[in-house]
Amino acid sequence: MAKVLQEQQSRQGDSSIFRHVIDSTLRAEPLSSPLHTVAAGIDEYFLKDPSFMAPISVLRERTTPLGPLGVGGYDVVHLHGLAGTLHQKDRDALQHARKIVWTLHDMNPFTGACHYSLGCEKFSSGCTGCPAVRKIARPTVAQALQLKAQWVSQLKDLTLVAPSSWLATQAMASNIFAGRHVVVQANPINPLFCEDPDPADRTGESFSIVAVAQSLDDPLKNIESTVSAFHQARQHNPEMTLNLVGHGGQEFKDPGITVHGELTALQLKSLFAHTDALVVSSLAENAPLVIAEAASQGVMPVVSRVGGMPEMVTQVGQGKSFAEPRELKALLLELASAHSSRSPADRSKLRASTLSTFSPQSVATAYGKVYS
Repeated sequence: MAKVLQEQQSRQGDSSIFRHVIDSTLRAEPLSSPLHTVAAGIDEYFLKDPSFMAPISVLRERTTPLGPLGVGGYDVVHLHGLAGTLHQKDRDALQHARKIVWTLHDMNPFTGACHYSLGCEKFSSGCTGCPAVRKIARPTVAQALQLKAQWVSQLKDLTLVAPSSWLATQAMASNIFAGRHVVVQANPINPLFCEDPDPADRTGESFSIVAVAQSLDDPLKNIESTVSAFHQARQHNPEMTLNLVGHGGQEFKDPGITVHGELTALQLKSLFAHTDALVVSSLAENAPLVIAEAASQGVMPVVSRVGGMPEMVTQVGQGKSFAEPRELKALLLELASAHSSRSPADRSKLRASTLSTFSPQSVATAYGKVYS
């Protein structure tokens, strides 16, 4: 997201530089930063409580790059994900920065360890007795929250941004950002999805669903719930199909279900052209860009009523949300029944409303107001 924004700012004539620790993700390129990979592994398999489903950053939070990224000397410093990315020299430089804009992408900036608290509200007091980690790590988590609060208090001109009202509300209720205003501003989608959709005639085709996750086996993404609802709905509509995109998920292969594996953005764009609905049944989310990316291709979002996802449905102008997995079956059958009456014009309308909010140009223009 940060790279997309920076590239758009450069196209619009702004002098914008992108600083980062790794090019991809630790999952995709574990050797890109071995120290961070080891720290993330210790967090996941040794420090995290096995019953807690969201990711944590404890040791990784304290693992810093070998050298500073060089964030001083700019008119505006725009921060994104900070866990394990800032050298002490960068932290010191930020205390003297003219203006800092910090876009929050999950809850980690204002918790002691977790990226999603899953209903825990200890981040509003002190993260004592943290349920996300084993008992041996709980004092470390509480101390980490104190250190974050101390550092944030030293940042002079700080503007907070969140991609959803939900995350903004969580931040303002936290021990670290209590009393601060948070600007709600959407993240930009990949420019590829702003291009015209691949031509596809959906006339006569069966109702097609897609679910996308970095890892289909991640319990937080709750793909199993989507598959279960699909199986139940397919008993009433045998022509319905489900496409699963992401790493793993081979156990979900079944009649009517295609497991595509990991796809490039171009391949995913092509798949969207032949798809009617995107289902996101995650147990915790902020504002996943796959919702806007699918909607930019005319694919209607069907999302669980958690985090900022229902808000995204409102923003794109079409879609459904559900509070419980059993509601998803009914929604899929309802949409399948109305599938034949949904025209190309309906898909075009969804695309237009999505791009007006989530295109890189729209987001960069909005951030220009935040910077000033």
